[in-house]
Amino acid sequence: MKRGIILVILFLMTQALGMMLGPTNETVRTVVIDPTNPMKINAGTENVGFIRSIEGGNTSTWTSNIDDFKPPQSVAPWIIMSLAIDPDHPEKMFAGTWGGVYKTSDGGETWVEFNGGFGSNSTIVNTLVIDPSNPGTIYAGLGGPIGLRGVYRSINGGSWTPILQNAGENILALAIKPDNSNLILAGTDINGLKITKNGGNNWYHPIGGLPNNKQVHTIGFDPGHPNNIFVGCYGGIYKSEDAGRHWTLVYPSPTTHVYTVVVDPKNPIKVLAGLVGGDIIKSTDGGDTWNIITDLNASIYDLAIDHIKPNKIFAATQNGIYKSTDGGTSWDRVYH
Repeated sequence: MKRGIILVILFLMTQALGMMLGPTNETVRTVVIDPTNPMKINAGTENVGFIRSIEGGNTSTWTSNIDDFKPPQSVAPWIIMSLAIDPDHPEKMFAGTWGGVYKTSDGGETWVEFNGGFGSNSTIVNTLVIDPSNPGTIYAGLGGPIGLRGVYRSINGGSWTPILQNAGENILALAIKPDNSNLILAGTDINGLKITKNGGNNWYHPIGGLPNNKQVHTIGFDPGHPNNIFVGCYGGIYKSEDAGRHWTLVYPSPTTHVYTVVVDPKNPIKVLAGLVGGDIIKSTDGGDTWNIITDLNASIYDLAIDHIKPNKIFAATQNGIYKSTDGGTSWDRVYH
C-alpha cells in the first residue's frame, strides 16, 4: 500500500515538473502503423503512455492517453514497451507495459487491463505479437519477477498461460512466421534465440551460426520470403534463409546493440535497422552489405515502414519520433 502511495506521489511530482519546464524529449519505445489506414500512427512512450496521430504522424497532430495507465493499478503501466494491432479490427490494440497487458477496442481512446493469469501487477511485458492467421491468439514476452518471466499465450480473450519459462531469462522479442503460425521465435536476454515449430509445446536453439548466449532484441521476417529472417542483437545482425535453423552474421558490430530490424514490405531486398546511439543502417541487397544512412543522435528503439508508401518510415527513439518520406535519407522530428 505504501509503495503504491509513493509511486502516485512521484508520478504527480514528475507531471507537475513537466508542466513547469514545458515540452521535453520523450522516449518512445515502439511505433506501429495501422495496417488498413497508414494515416494512423500509434506509439508507446516511457512517460506519457499511448500516443496517436490520425493525420500521418505530422507535428502537432498527436494525442495522448496516460490516464488509463496510471498507478496504483501496477508498478509503472504508463511505460509502454510494445503495441500489437489486430489485423482484422485495427481499432483493437494491445499494449505491453511495465504493468502487464492493456487492451483497447476504440483506437486507444480507452484502455483496460488484460492481465488474467499473470498473478502479479509487477509484470513487465517487453513484446507482444498477434497470430496473423488467428488474431484471437496473442503471445506476450515477459520480463520482471523471475517467477513470471517467459512466453505466455492468450486464446480468444482468455487468461494468459505460460508456454516457455526459464528462471532468470527475460523475453525481449517475439515473432511468428507469416505463413506458418506454429513457428514462433523468441529472443532472450541471456540465452540467445529459441524456436518452436509446434506452437510452443517444444523449444530449441538454432542448429548453428547464432551463439546461444546472445542478447536478442528484435526479430524481423521478410514477408515475401518468410524463410528469410533477421535478428538484431548485442553484437550485430544475423540472417537465416532456412526459417531459423542456420544463421550467418551479416552485420558485425561487437559493441553495439541492434534494437530493431525491419524489411521493406514492397521490396524485401531493402532492410533497415536501428542501433543504440542513433545510427540507422540500410541494406539494398537483402542484408549482404550495410551502410549508415543517418545518425539521429538518440538510440533507435523501433522502426515502422508504411506498407503502401514504403519510402515513409517512422523511428521511435530516445528523443521522440522521427519521420522520413524519402526512404531514410532525411528525417524530421514529429514528436518530442
